[in-house]
Amino acid sequence: MKILVFGNGRMGTTIGNMLAKDFKLRYYDRNPKKSDVEEKDINDFDVIFLAIPESAYESILFSGLINKDKLIIDLSSRKRRTLEMLEHSGNPFVSLHPLFGPGVFPEFSSIAIIKDCEDERWDKIKKYLENKGISFYKMDLEEHEEFSKTIQAISHFSIISTVLFLQEKMKSKGFPSTAFAEALFALGERLKHQNVEVLWTIQKDAQKEREEFIEFVKGMDKVLKDLKDFEKILRKIDDKSFLGNEHEFLINISMTRFKFKNLDELRNKINVLDKTMFKIMEYRINLGKNVANIKKKLNLPVVNKKVEERKINEIISLTNINSFVVESVMKDIMFATKEIQYSMLGVKRNLYVLGPLGSFSEEAALKIVKSRIPLIYCSDITEVFENVMDSSNFGLVPVENSSTGSVIESVENLIKYDVKVIGEFKMKINHCLAALRDMDLQEIKTVCSHPQAIAQCWKFIMENLPNAKIKYATSTSKAVEMLDRSSACICSEAAARTNKLHILKRSIQDNKMNETKFYLISKDDSGKDYVDWKNEEIVTSIVFSVKNEPGSLKRVLDVFYKNKINLRKLESRPSKRKLGEYLFICEAEDDVNKDIINELEKNTEFIKILGKFSEVKKLNII
Repeated sequence: MKILVFGNGRMGTTIGNMLAKDFKLRYYDRNPKKSDVEEKDINDFDVIFLAIPESAYESILFSGLINKDKLIIDLSSRKRRTLEMLEHSGNPFVSLHPLFGPGVFPEFSSIAIIKDCEDERWDKIKKYLENKGISFYKMDLEEHEEFSKTIQAISHFSIISTVLFLQEKMKSKGFPSTAFAEALFALGERLKHQNVEVLWTIQKDAQKEREEFIEFVKGMDKVLKDLKDFEKILRKIDDKSFLGNEHEFLINISMTRFKFKNLDELRNKINVLDKTMFKIMEYRINLGKNVANIKKKLNLPVVNKKVEERKINEIISLTNINSFVVESVMKDIMFATKEIQYSMLGVKRNLYVLGPLGSFSEEAALKIVKSRIPLIYCSDITEVFENVMDSSNFGLVPVENSSTGSVIESVENLIKYDVKVIGEFKMKINHCLAALRDMDLQEIKTVCSHPQAIAQCWKFIMENLPNAKIKYATSTSKAVEMLDRSSACICSEAAARTNKLHILKRSIQDNKMNETKFYLISKDDSGKDYVDWKNEEIVTSIVFSVKNEPGSLKRVLDVFYKNKINLRKLESRPSKRKLGEYLFICEAEDDVNKDIINELEKNTEFIKILGKFSEVKKLNII
């Protein structure tokens, strides 16, 4: 969808900046220097925002400049006359009043809807802005006029009057400023840079309301003569603060508006900003405590990498500070917040799993941890290994399936990374076919899933979806994100429920006894202290290579035979060094002791003990 903002002033650029990231957006202005497009290109756009003075509406709407199929979104402050013109224009339109100005972040900002419209283009824009944190309030024309005359006009009038009065007194008497005065002066300066005609019109229409306000102030003057009456009045002020001291941020930052006269004053200004910055950081961390409590109730993981990455990228886009510095600082702040959250929730360690929510890895993790709170979701198996290598946390990776054999990425990473297998967990795998809508199998043009899931359901695909294209994803739950209205995905029922999909077929795996084995990995064997075992049967996982000569593999197998050790698994993998050279991975059903390992070393060129472990019943990390 293409959007044109007509009017490249302060409001036009404010709205434009909110939409520019995810929409094809351009500006048109009567001043050619402010325009991205020429007048002849106006009708190439689907939606046109009017961010222009009320006096310009007639010449724009009735000159034939805008085709009648274009959706117009009106941003004017005064509505009575503009609504009349828009009604006669013949265009579908929405009339909005953004209750914020330039520099204000969208979160907790509001937009009044004076005239709504049933239009898919508007629905898409509205939903997008709501996701940004903007709230919408419906007002009819009369309510909007009352709002403008009271909330807008009186707040502007009181600020302008107070600022001018204080400035005059300070100049004539030579009084110093205060933090409160500076906070008011900052608001006055903001009004000074707004559209003068709009501000004047708002005041012009609010003569009666200003008179009421002046009478109210006179009444306040009488109340101030009695201490108890004054105390009652103060108590009527709404207290909306979360911690009770947020006003200190505004006051302290206002104090830094003073122009510095020398180096010492400049340093003092920086000191105030530094202290305020850390007070705000402390406030942010305290908000994180509330997030932790909500996530506990909803059984959600503390870490959400997508949200964290989005926050970092958004902040990078708002500042000219080196992006690497911004990323580093934000990650440190997030780390400090998560430390507090984990402490509150009793999380001792994290468990890295292949995500996102609804993956089979998550399902296995929930069976041994019983909670999502300590889980951290990774985009691929390699990321799980990398995180385990760099921390004291755990990882859970699929290593083998009863139908399709070893999970190659896991096997290769076990060889590559210096981690220990400290446990195993087996889980039955049931695949389902799911889609965005309820549909017949004949309508499905594409099937999306992880290569392992595709392989495990190949017979079903060939018999029921022989003409469907196959698209591969990094996980079964990731396949959900690839869906459109003509495709389906193979995933778990949990992934289908999480993403509100229609389940078209259940249990579509070829082998009804389909089972996957997961390895629990850790940086070292100390992780076993957190595990409750299902049984005491020890398995030793080993990787080794032998000389390329007759009998070399037999000599290794003879060591196991001589010590009466059964190998429940033995397979080979290319060494990736040269053609014809292989590594062997085996699982021995015993605790292979040091003497046996020494004997194996004599008959191998390379050997690595991946781990000694039993079947996991529970991982006690929360």
